[in-house]
Amino acid sequence: MRRLLLALIAAATLAGCTGTFTPPLPTLYLVFVDADGADPARVALLDFVVTASERRLDLLTADAYSFEPGETLIAIDVMDRVDRQEVWVLTAAGAASREVTLHRLDLRSLPDVAGTVLTRVGDPLPLTDADGAWIALDSATAVPTGCLSGLVVAPAGDAVALWDPGAEPGAPGAGARCGAVPDAPDPRVHLLDLEAQTAAEPIAEARAPGVRAGDPELGRGDRLLLVRRPTGVDPDTVLVTEFGFDDANPPPLDEGTPVDDLLDAAGVPGGFAALRRIDGGAAREVVVHTRTSDDPVVRTMPDNATALYVDDSGALGTLLTTGAGRIGVTYADEAEPREISFSASDLTIDPLNAYALAVRPGPDSLCVIDLLVPSSDPRCDLAVDQVVRDELAAARFVTWTFAQPSSP
Repeated sequence: MRRLLLALIAAATLAGCTGTFTPPLPTLYLVFVDADGADPARVALLDFVVTASERRLDLLTADAYSFEPGETLIAIDVMDRVDRQEVWVLTAAGAASREVTLHRLDLRSLPDVAGTVLTRVGDPLPLTDADGAWIALDSATAVPTGCLSGLVVAPAGDAVALWDPGAEPGAPGAGARCGAVPDAPDPRVHLLDLEAQTAAEPIAEARAPGVRAGDPELGRGDRLLLVRRPTGVDPDTVLVTEFGFDDANPPPLDEGTPVDDLLDAAGVPGGFAALRRIDGGAAREVVVHTRTSDDPVVRTMPDNATALYVDDSGALGTLLTTGAGRIGVTYADEAEPREISFSASDLTIDPLNAYALAVRPGPDSLCVIDLLVPSSDPRCDLAVDQVVRDELAAARFVTWTFAQPSSP
């Protein structure tokens, strides 16, 4: 735990500086590559080497793990990035399938050498069948899913939160993966207790899986912050509900704290960003909370942006958005975003190095972005070797973890 705290302090201190620095710890990127032709979906490992004189991505292996043929990647999360425990992956039986399986891959003893492979933790766990009904779970009170599309893992690994954007025409996220499904619910979050093998009543009107409120010092590593917009209320209203993975009953739809009140309150852990409508719903803005600022920062959301990202640790105040073939990078002390021409399918923020790695399917599959030093160049900040880009031409998701496993 001490290693994480020292690393975050170092990153927070450097967040107001420019120039080069040597990070307290190296990092490892896990790039999830979709099925490409006859090849199944797989996981690649990249070592991000940062010194005072250079920055580079070394490809340790393009085939650290391979899924079964026909499996489509949906979502990923790391369980306990502090001690580098496991990476959890959702897959579907085909691009538009509602039949979803959960996989767990071991990171604990992963060596930092070329040819490294990941091993599976237990057998894959089927979650839903082709109709979206839960499998092997006591789900008498839980409705079938519309289209699972997001994953947040409890730090203890005993529960998960799954985002269901809904798939009815007109619903947020409609048709994003499964297309129109007649019995799909409104956007909501499903909580699964993996130890008890139960699925709780879904939490309605959710707009994302939430940001884990995982500050170990505050003892709230098992909490989630969930953005909700109840139907029929003022479109400018954004409620944030804090709840636990093990809460017996979901919070009522109208229970929550206005985003400004929550972020002004003492003790909000980590980093957090909430999107809200303004001017009667005609425009959008983002409220960003970090450890390094006394007050939340309000920024305009670009009209063409469809997703936003913020450093969950709270060490960095840089906001990233994606959409319309662009990555928007709004630095902590900048009013206007820098735009990079890159149509990202996913990105991850590495607070130790203060860089982001974005991925996309295609010949130029990787984009490395400096989150400390603004640039007017519309291109990515680090050239990636062509061999690496060729190996990862179908890159779909990316996440990061420590390059060195912690001592027992």
